[in-house]
Amino acid sequence: MCYSALLHGYCKEGRLRDALGVCREMVKRGVDLDLVCYAVLIDGTIKEQDTSRVFGLLKNLHDQRLRPDKVIYTSMIDGYSKAGSVEKAFQIWDIMIDEGCPPNVVTYTTLINELCKAGLMDKAELLWKEMLVSNSTPNHITYCCFLDHLAREGRMEKAVQLHNEMLKGLLANTVSYNILVRGFCKLGRVEEATKLLDEMLDNAIFPDCITYSTIMYQYCRRGNLDGAIELWDAMLNKGLKPDTLAYNFLIYGCCIAGELGKAFEFRDDMIRRGVKPNQATHSALTRESSRKFSISTDPVMPEN
Repeated sequence: MCYSALLHGYCKEGRLRDALGVCREMVKRGVDLDLVCYAVLIDGTIKEQDTSRVFGLLKNLHDQRLRPDKVIYTSMIDGYSKAGSVEKAFQIWDIMIDEGCPPNVVTYTTLINELCKAGLMDKAELLWKEMLVSNSTPNHITYCCFLDHLAREGRMEKAVQLHNEMLKGLLANTVSYNILVRGFCKLGRVEEATKLLDEMLDNAIFPDCITYSTIMYQYCRRGNLDGAIELWDAMLNKGLKPDTLAYNFLIYGCCIAGELGKAFEFRDDMIRRGVKPNQATHSALTRESSRKFSISTDPVMPEN
């Protein structure tokens, strides 16, 4: 029997008690847990937010003269960070370093990402500097942690400056541009967001459905249905397949512009393309097609 696969299955389903039962069965049969088994158990235990058991598993691991690797430590740091236990994540970080297991770019980025999300920018920037000193080269994900925070805060000038550094390092991609597009749109600076489409192509980076949808949504909110449809056509001409969210934005735009006939045309086109309408689609079509269309029924803005 492949015990690690069984442990993984139980932990994935949140059945930690059953997973621990498998461990006891392994001990009875004289089968030692290896690093893979411990990694699965630690990950499952973190998801259950059982701190004491996690440190107990670490002790058992060391008692068997096994050393946690960067994958295990990074998984623990990620789990605690996402659970909002940044302090515990730093405890694991310290243990990792004390045991001579230096963090790599993935470990740094994992903790920086959660610190940025929590708004703890001073600590995130300190880790960034430490990362550079340790010769761990930041990747595009590391940069996007800071970029996303700046865009959400509306600090677009600094966001653009940081993105230019990414461009110089050949780290910019569709995701990083989408963060900028969303940031400009959030501030109502739609023209600047639209200009980014041309800049992307100039840098051999291709917009995706999220890029176009985010800008289309803002055009629709402004009542510029023609501009939204022009972007829609440009998206289709580039071979991009619209998703449910993209259709909902355009249907919403048609409704607030009083173009209910066009709204139903897009709904029919949606079905022909095999894109399934959802509750937001039906809600938009059944509400009064006027500019009094309630803002509370706006489709949800896409996240990157």
